[in-house]
Amino acid sequence: MTRRSKFYEEQSRSRGTRRTYAESWRLFQEWCDDRRVQSLPAEPRDITEYLAELADDGKATNTIAGRASAILAQHAAFIASDEPGRPESVMFGSLADGLVAIEQLVRRVRAVRS
Repeated sequence: MTRRSKFYEEQSRSRGTRRTYAESWRLFQEWCDDRRVQSLPAEPRDITEYLAELADDGKATNTIAGRASAILAQHAAFIASDEPGRPESVMFGSLADGLVAIEQLVRRVRAVRS
């Protein structure tokens, strides 16, 4: 991702959203560190497990959806980046499958709580 595109991407979100995403990402990284799993790129099953734990802990559905959005935004930026060390083998299909699984989980949580 070029500096220019990164600037516009960052400006497309409000300051509050950027702050919330940063905090959500930090919490996910801590969760990954505690379990000794990789946060970026994360395995879809790890993201799903994290979100399921949030649901089990009674977090609000909007909180879970917000955390999922922050994690996905971080992964989208990672895939689009040209950072040194970014693996060339990031499998978009695997990430896309994970996104579908996460979206389904959030829908199930909403349905159970309605």
